[in-house]
Amino acid sequence: MTHTSHIKLRLRNHDAVSHWRLTEHNRYAIVIAATVRESEQDAVAAHALERPTSTTMAPKLNLFLAPGACSLAPHILLREAGLPYTTTTISYSTGFLPEYLKLNPKGKVPFMQMDDAVITETPAIMTAIAQLAPTKHFLGKTNLETVRCYEWMNWLSGTLHGQAFGGLFRPERFVTDAALVGAVSEKARETIAGCYAFIEERLQGKTWAVGEDFSAVDAYLFVFWRWGNMKGFEMREKYPEYTALVERVAEREKVRETVEEEGVGMWGT
Repeated sequence: MTHTSHIKLRLRNHDAVSHWRLTEHNRYAIVIAATVRESEQDAVAAHALERPTSTTMAPKLNLFLAPGACSLAPHILLREAGLPYTTTTISYSTGFLPEYLKLNPKGKVPFMQMDDAVITETPAIMTAIAQLAPTKHFLGKTNLETVRCYEWMNWLSGTLHGQAFGGLFRPERFVTDAALVGAVSEKARETIAGCYAFIEERLQGKTWAVGEDFSAVDAYLFVFWRWGNMKGFEMREKYPEYTALVERVAEREKVRETVEEEGVGMWGT
């Protein structure tokens, strides 16, 4: 087994595009049941992440997603990897059914079944996909590029998504006083704009976010550009470097296929 096969896929962040909640009692019961299974799942995942060879088969993959959510990023990566996979769409209207909550007590997308193991959190899922398709170099070609990919993904997941868009999509998660919801939303928009300005600066003079080729980071950035365009952030006018990267992503055949499969617009409108 390679060194990467031993990586614990337990990145903890605030990847919260799906907005369904559980009661505290039910959540506690489900978490207890999930904890009992965790050590068994770790052993299954470690085996599944061994690079496929002529004598081993790729694991069975099923990605649980919501159309246009942050799950779009690992969905793109699966297509780019050329791995066999299936998807399960979780409807915004019905939310998490009990059978899905048993698999993922967090009650969020994305999550991915890998044989009998369940992987949650977007950076962890994209890591698993990258390990199954090492020749694609989705996490870069050098050690430093891999570090940069995680630097980007952790910030995108925790700050731009969990903190900024979390405050915009679900401001009531941050305050109990309904009178403050508007202020939280306004502050969230300021934070999002600041994040976009940071991305714009970091992409100056670059074709791709990390290294010289498409990576998991570019798929992830594509998601947040779409959300900004959807929410009226004037992405093309204010962030030309970011827009240029997203247009390169959108030109990729597998990206077009993924967007079409999910039934969402390429540009979030």
